[in-house]
Amino acid sequence: MSRNDIEIEAILQDRVHGSTELLNLIYKHFLKHQNNIEQIKKDLIRFQKQFSHFPVIVNFTKDIEKIVNGKKRISLHQYLMSFWEQVELVYQRIFDSGRSQLLGCNTVLTISHSKTLIKIFAIWKKLSPNLKVIISESRPENEGILMAKELLKLGIDCEIITEAMTGSVIKVVDAVILGADQILENGNIVNKTGSRLLAVLAKHHHLPVYVLASSVKRLKKKRVPAEKIKIKKNNKSRNKLIKFRFDVFEEVEKNLITKVFTD
Repeated sequence: MSRNDIEIEAILQDRVHGSTELLNLIYKHFLKHQNNIEQIKKDLIRFQKQFSHFPVIVNFTKDIEKIVNGKKRISLHQYLMSFWEQVELVYQRIFDSGRSQLLGCNTVLTISHSKTLIKIFAIWKKLSPNLKVIISESRPENEGILMAKELLKLGIDCEIITEAMTGSVIKVVDAVILGADQILENGNIVNKTGSRLLAVLAKHHHLPVYVLASSVKRLKKKRVPAEKIKIKKNNKSRNKLIKFRFDVFEEVEKNLITKVFTD
């Protein structure tokens, strides 16, 4: 297996990061191999097939495809140089759209790992030094732990809890903050499994649920990933396999969401 194939497989098999971080990895891959157009064309096919449910990646790869096929009048290098600058500006715009509501919260509950949320929490922290983020660990991959490590590097007070603790912890937070991999036309969102649990708890306790995501994640219709359901069979009981099932993503209904903030 070539070095390029190893890099590609690492991205394709990534089950921890959210769509924005995966976009970052794909962006860096194309930046590194921008002079090998034929290889990029092959890699595009694999990325588009694997991540067809992530609109932020779909839009990016479509632009790259148009450029390498001569259908977009801009060089690949120019596009890549300007693209990430625009992405960085989006985080500030999202925060600004919900500034008044967000700054009214000191302790918030979230789940999993989201590059968008990490960037926005960093902006939030500068204006609200007492900000505390409680993160549901997001089993079985435990992406929440990765997010906590990144927040700690930014000097943000945070702690990890199991999903089983959310029923108790919800009593001490001011709001639930969610990212989104898809924002649907009907007002629902799609995010990592466990998000709906937090939203239901928040509604029961009359707490706001704020969704922070870029506008490019808007879709008319839900896209289902190829690996919607995972089933592991690596546990045994009396010589019988125990099936362990989890859906990677789930839909959160509009009536459970207080407000979606985008750029």
